[in-house]
Amino acid sequence: MTGIDDAVVDDDDVLTLLVDRVPETRRLVEEKYGLRQDEAPPTVETGLDLYGNLLDLLTRPVLQPALERAESDDDLLQRCFGFVEDVYADSSEHRRGAVYFQVLECLLDAKP
Repeated sequence: MTGIDDAVVDDDDVLTLLVDRVPETRRLVEEKYGLRQDEAPPTVETGLDLYGNLLDLLTRPVLQPALERAESDDDLLQRCFGFVEDVYADSSEHRRGAVYFQVLECLLDAKP
């Protein structure tokens, strides 16, 4: 668990944090979990989805394309990396591994 904005966020709350920090992922979360537009992301039993969620909801569809754009969207990149830092900080080995393998390693393997 990690303290974010004076709140404790556990693995099941990562989706809520993702949608809050990077609203560009909202539609993807809705599609994956079959949510209506006004429905909150699930907060139960999503911890096991962490690896897939980081890769399929953040890294591939949002972060990598933002880094590949000719003109940088600094606000989007700051929000994405702020989210990544918060998820990584003071967290479990499982969560740090997910961030490393599904976000950081993918960025290292990406086009220059």
